[in-house]
Amino acid sequence: MSPVIISVSRATDIPAFYMKWFKKAWQNGQCYWKNSYTKEQILVNFDKVRCVVFWSKNYAPLIKEWKFITTLPNTIFHFTLNDYKHYETSVAELKFRIKTFKELSNLVGKDRVIWRFDPLILSKDINLVEILKRVKNLGDELSPYTTRFIFSFLDIYFYKKVSRNLAGFGLREFSADEMREFGLNLAKFNKEWNLDISSCCEEIDLSEFGIKNGKCIDEDDLVRNFSHDAKLMEYLGVKIENSLFGQKLIKTKSLKDSGQRKFCKCIKSKDIGFYNSCPHGCIYCYANLSQKSALENYKNLSFSF
Repeated sequence: MSPVIISVSRATDIPAFYMKWFKKAWQNGQCYWKNSYTKEQILVNFDKVRCVVFWSKNYAPLIKEWKFITTLPNTIFHFTLNDYKHYETSVAELKFRIKTFKELSNLVGKDRVIWRFDPLILSKDINLVEILKRVKNLGDELSPYTTRFIFSFLDIYFYKKVSRNLAGFGLREFSADEMREFGLNLAKFNKEWNLDISSCCEEIDLSEFGIKNGKCIDEDDLVRNFSHDAKLMEYLGVKIENSLFGQKLIKTKSLKDSGQRKFCKCIKSKDIGFYNSCPHGCIYCYANLSQKSALENYKNLSFSF
């Protein structure tokens, strides 16, 4: 397998915990990826990679490897920055993560760092007013350092392991009315932020509030940042025509990733991460069977996914 776009990673936090492994794999030009269901090991070659999409809650270890990062082809950084001290038990302090977000943005430019508040949670301690307050406070801090904001609503029942892990915490999903109320207030906040806002994997239409049902890995985003890369544009099936009225994009392909959830609109990429191996301790995480087993796997892994 020789993908053009790799995802690093939806399945575990590689930038925070496995940078040594990723650096070694990249320098070797390949890695093995294990299918969580069939246990089949698949060789992933990096010879055709033109874009690396990172996902993390803590980019500090990645920033320490910045000289290596600059050797990679086109890079995008999804930075999940929530405000849940009691539900993300091993995530770095909020002030540190905000500082890291700004540092990363200053290194690569705000167009390539995407802020995620994912997922949005309601509980006995966090009502709609409170979650809006937390989003507003973070947005006020981060909006000068990014151009995109992506959010999702907690989905307890889609993943059985999430439902099991959340037992006793009193968390609940948003109702449709609460989703619309959230969207209405988010639109008000965005008059100050001026961000491109989209939801992730959501069925509800919030377009009346200027919120798109978005793509986290979005060909338009890649074109905006990397139109100079002819090989990437060819893969995306994008032609750029210049005229007196500016640039016009012509799309000749549909690259929707069929391996993602029903309402996911992302274009195709190859994730190279390994499930049940992230020790951040987020109780809502769909990628871990349990916090205990994920921590054990992290301690036992020898950087050979």
